[in-house]
Amino acid sequence: MVKIGFIGAGSIARAHILASIAAGFIPTAICGKNLSDRAKALSMEIPGLKHFKNVDELLKSDLDCISILLNSDVSLRIYKTVIEQKNIPVLIEKPVARKSLE
Repeated sequence: MVKIGFIGAGSIARAHILASIAAGFIPTAICGKNLSDRAKALSMEIPGLKHFKNVDELLKSDLDCISILLNSDVSLRIYKTVIEQKNIPVLIEKPVARKSLE
């Protein structure tokens, strides 16, 4: 089974987590911005989903892939962080950047 972590805990996060379960993934990690209350609440709702206070802490956990659920203003920076620190497959919900040259 593939362990997936989620970066972002906005209104669509629950749907993505449930879809990942339906597709056979095991959601194991989540973080949002600024000690997100939403991320913490989702971690208490979904068995096995651990809440992390930030991206760096989340990336230290045992993951096979990451799902980025953030807006295009920050998703490219987070994507680069994931690739630099973990180099695992990344699923991105929105366009990774606002400009195609990025």
